[in-house]
Amino acid sequence: MKLFSVKYDGEAKDELEKAILYYKNISTDLSKDFVSEFRKSLKIIKSNPSIFRIRKNKVRFSILNRFPYSIQYLVKDDCIYIMAVFHHKRNQKTVSKRLNK
Repeated sequence: MKLFSVKYDGEAKDELEKAILYYKNISTDLSKDFVSEFRKSLKIIKSNPSIFRIRKNKVRFSILNRFPYSIQYLVKDDCIYIMAVFHHKRNQKTVSKRLNK
């Protein structure tokens, strides 16, 4: 089984932290649930990065269960690059510049 490393775009890391904080302000348990769902999706991505279809510019989208977020990522060599942790109510154009890199 091939091992993939994971790297985050700086803005993707910020988006993840903001989402965790948002849910923590509502409920600590909800925040923990969000982190758990994020980790489950990331585990799936790491075990089989090509499982999710390419949507735009070689970027793949994994939709989180229970939460209106997706992990948008690129696979290059042995690395998974998390480009965005995207809330579905946001305008996709706000992250398009990062996805076009």
